[in-house]
Amino acid sequence: MANVAAVVTMDHHEPGVRHVLWETMAKGDVGIGTDAGTGDNLGMSAFADRTVTVTGTFDGETLTMQGSLDASNWFTLTDQVGADLTFTAAGMKMVAELVRYIRPSLSGSGAGSDIDVRMIARSSSTKLQ
Repeated sequence: MANVAAVVTMDHHEPGVRHVLWETMAKGDVGIGTDAGTGDNLGMSAFADRTVTVTGTFDGETLTMQGSLDASNWFTLTDQVGADLTFTAAGMKMVAELVRYIRPSLSGSGAGSDIDVRMIARSSSTKLQ
């Protein structure tokens, strides 16, 4: 099954910053052979500061940001006050945990969902230019 691709970009005016987009995540109306309810996982452990924004049509879906150290066992991430990093409507939250891999995942059965997930990540390393 194919996951929603993660598009990673870098702005040369912002050294050490990456922009990530998982676009058009949907689960309820996914065709056979695809899983548009899970985003590609990214290795982001060099980026300790991360913020996620989620926008779009949820139609009963819940988007959860997940983290893993081995890309096999996935856990719900939390924000800076310890609340689960889940969204049932548009919003923005900071990611508290430093994990090796991160991805978005949808749950629910909404047939009309269309969700975009954006993340900005910043490293303190000057080597990540």
